[in-house]
Amino acid sequence: MERVAGQSTSSVLRLDPVITIREISRLRDATLALLRQGTPAVVDCSAVERADVSLIQLLVSARRMARRDACRLDLVIPASGVVADLIRHSGLEHDFDTTGAVDD
Repeated sequence: MERVAGQSTSSVLRLDPVITIREISRLRDATLALLRQGTPAVVDCSAVERADVSLIQLLVSARRMARRDACRLDLVIPASGVVADLIRHSGLEHDFDTTGAVDD
């Protein structure tokens, strides 16, 4: 995971190619730190090549936390790819924008 601060007005968290249950606690910590900044944040899923449902659970939870705390959290999810496939298989395609655009 790479955190990039100061791009535009948002902090960006770029995910690693592999995000599974083994990596999820580290990603959870990075996501919480990002949200606690209180500034607009972006989680970029475009580099993910292998993931499991724990990533989707984390993204859903992060979005709920951001909404609760009135923070802006955008997600970059390419239309084709592992993350979009997991979203569709989880039945959450109506909750996420998988066009590759930013979604909050």
